[in-house]
Amino acid sequence: MFRPSIQKDSVLFLMAVASLFLFYIITQTVFFQKHDDYLLKVEAASKMNEALTLLKNEVGREYNWDDRDPFDTRLVFYGYSPLLTDIGKYQAKATVLKPNFAALVVDEFTKAGLQEGDSVAISMTGSMPGANIAVLIACEAMKLHYVSISSIGASEWGALDLNAPWPKMEKILYDHGLIGSTSKKFTYGGGGDY
Repeated sequence: MFRPSIQKDSVLFLMAVASLFLFYIITQTVFFQKHDDYLLKVEAASKMNEALTLLKNEVGREYNWDDRDPFDTRLVFYGYSPLLTDIGKYQAKATVLKPNFAALVVDEFTKAGLQEGDSVAISMTGSMPGANIAVLIACEAMKLHYVSISSIGASEWGALDLNAPWPKMEKILYDHGLIGSTSKKFTYGGGGDY
């Protein structure tokens, strides 16, 4: 009976040894380089974690067994609400509720050439409270001056709870000293802005 050479024990053994050798080489040649903004990123991620914990305790809601919130932030909302403006994607809402998202924003701000004391304008939405928090925390970590405008409405999975709309979350962060400014103006959001 014909047996392909790839199935011979000696060939498989040599492939395993070669794989282990290559794995060893790769693990010995990996290096980590800390960028100049490394400490800012760590600070931003830590502050965002603090902000998420604060909001979870202040406005987070209890979940039914069938609700999805993999990071247990209690800030992913679903269901009908007068604040609902449009359909939304759960994955997008959950992704930005990770503390490291603030570090990513710091990285993008650094790539854009922003430095301490620069001014930025921010348009925020109730649809993405996690992204809003990340941007605000990144601005605070980098000591940027910012002016923000927010929408009250939100798409699915956003800040839909009438007891926890985005302006209330922002005010809680401000009252606890995590951010230095709140939105100057508000709009309904979604199609209501047209």
